[in-house]
Amino acid sequence: MLAAGVAAGVLLIPLAIPYLEARSYGMVPDQPVAIVRTGSWTLASYFSSAFLYRVGLIPVALVVYGLVLRLAPVSVTRLDARRSLPTGALWSVVGAALLLGLGPVVVLPGGVELPTPYALLQGFVPGFSSLRVPIRFVTIVAAGLSALAGFAVAEVLRDWRAPARMVAGMGLAAACVFGATSEPRPTMAAGLGASASPAYRWLAQQAGEAAVVEIPGPTRLSGDLGADLRNSRYMVASTLHWRPLVNGYTAYPPPASGAVFPALRDLPDAEALQELVDLTGVGWLVLHRDALAPHEARRWAGALPAALVPMETFGTVEVYRVALAAEQPWAALLAASPARSETTFAGTPIAPLGADCQPIRLTILEAPARFSRLPVGVRVGVQISNAGPCALPALGQLPDGLVGLAYRWREPAAAWLAPLPIARLARDLAPGEQVDASIAVSPPGGPAGTYELEIQLIQQGQGTPLATARRTFAVGRPHL
Repeated sequence: MLAAGVAAGVLLIPLAIPYLEARSYGMVPDQPVAIVRTGSWTLASYFSSAFLYRVGLIPVALVVYGLVLRLAPVSVTRLDARRSLPTGALWSVVGAALLLGLGPVVVLPGGVELPTPYALLQGFVPGFSSLRVPIRFVTIVAAGLSALAGFAVAEVLRDWRAPARMVAGMGLAAACVFGATSEPRPTMAAGLGASASPAYRWLAQQAGEAAVVEIPGPTRLSGDLGADLRNSRYMVASTLHWRPLVNGYTAYPPPASGAVFPALRDLPDAEALQELVDLTGVGWLVLHRDALAPHEARRWAGALPAALVPMETFGTVEVYRVALAAEQPWAALLAASPARSETTFAGTPIAPLGADCQPIRLTILEAPARFSRLPVGVRVGVQISNAGPCALPALGQLPDGLVGLAYRWREPAAAWLAPLPIARLARDLAPGEQVDASIAVSPPGGPAGTYELEIQLIQQGQGTPLATARRTFAVGRPHL
């Protein structure tokens, strides 16, 4: 096993080198240790009903019964048969998965913390750094215990006649199935076949390979659960037309996609549409009017830019051709292999902005009167005034050193929650320039009540915000 582990490590090197390079560029996310620990098992939880629920009570009971059988006196022949079973390898798999499920740290009684191999794997093995929930290793535990349970059953039924073995096996399988379906599982139509929107089949018949953007789309890089659900449906539907998708991401979008989000949030504004074309070369827009939130519906209720040419309407789905040509070569720059740059797409130097770049002001212009408790992004409009002598770098492929918006919440007299990842700006800001921008804000995860929101203008990689703006909001239903 040691030799196999060394061989596997050597074989991983060709994969690990580009993976580590991608991590250094931010193409592969590094999950915060606090989040990983929250999604890890504890030693006590392995003896809880939650663990049994995930691995199955029947496999665990059979494995325990099989261990008890091994303690009973047996003949030499049967002992030889038992030794021929690959239970040792299965127990190794189960043990390794149990250890990995504990995450980077195991907490011993008394609060003593010991690092686990997970922390080492998180640093070098592809995939581990972006795994948020080590609890998922329980699937490997369940698979190993199921195989061990199968060997236990085979040993118990070894001397049974064939008909009895078949009846017992089918009965055990039925018990496992009924035990696993004790709760109804919600399902959702995939939107294919007869339930597919004819808009996608119409798109498939059009000439060219221009990309498609679907509205409503994503509002920020991560954490917008509603947008992730919509995007997953758009991704499935793309198998009907096979065109590139501007918003074809759910979890873990590449950092470069953050440059597109400001334009998506500001659609159908004509300037935002031109920016989207410059960045992606998009040629089609599919609007799902029935899926628009109230604040989004108001933006699409008026006259649309002339460059959005209506083509077809399929119920509540409208298809537009984007009749614009790119004015900037940004699409090629955004799609190139990731590389750090000393300037933005517009040529603004990417350098730390110090106190000599002040004054920079941030003002909240547009916000809802109240936030619901639904974990969805709501547009908040701000105004950025760059009254200082420095240009603010904002438009580039990688976010390092770029200026953008972030936000955080707190209850009155409580500590601030951690700020969310940066929301990119649509373009650089020259000295003396004043622009309106937007950020998607989700409500805090606490109970309904009054919270203070702080919008921050930050430079990625710098600890101190360039400017802040605060406002108090009610979150959730008002108290009656």
